[in-house]
Amino acid sequence: LSSSPSTQLIASQCDGELATPTSFIYATSVVGVSSYDFRVTYAGTTYPAVNSTDYRFRLTEVQGLPILFGSTYSVEVRINSNGLSGDYGSACEVTTPSLSSSPSTQLIASQCDGELATPTSFIYATSVVGVTAYEFEVTYNGTIYPSVISNDYRFKLFEVTGLPIEYDATYSIRVRLHSNGQIGNYVGICD
Repeated sequence: LSSSPSTQLIASQCDGELATPTSFIYATSVVGVSSYDFRVTYAGTTYPAVNSTDYRFRLTEVQGLPILFGSTYSVEVRINSNGLSGDYGSACEVTTPSLSSSPSTQLIASQCDGELATPTSFIYATSVVGVTAYEFEVTYNGTIYPSVISNDYRFKLFEVTGLPIEYDATYSIRVRLHSNGQIGNYVGICD
């Protein structure tokens, strides 16, 4: 199969920017192929190939690959047919969008303008693929307290330094995202 045609990413994605970190990445289709192997290299490490019976895959399918905003990944594709594998085609780079051009997050709908079961309950933001941290800013009685940065998309009010925790109190919360050294903007306030 090494003398058979090889393939690479479609021209519009080769050296291009993905719409989101979870967007499909497409190879140029080859007739008679049973599957495609997509091999990704990031920061000098080559990760296990993703085998797909379709000519597309997502970065999130690559085992162990860190998915970050504003990052560039090198992708190679090879074809498989009749139990034989071809050679990998030319590498193409794809870049995930910067955090500033991507959607942000806020508290999950069931907690925004809702009531906590207890003052020690977790407060959740909507999870976003490619984020390394969530920063929660809490305002109470007009005072903005020091933000809490969490590697997870949740936190508890008692984690906020100096914040008085009271029953029947209203706290305003905003969230912004961190990824690959970038910090997004706060959007929407939930009480």
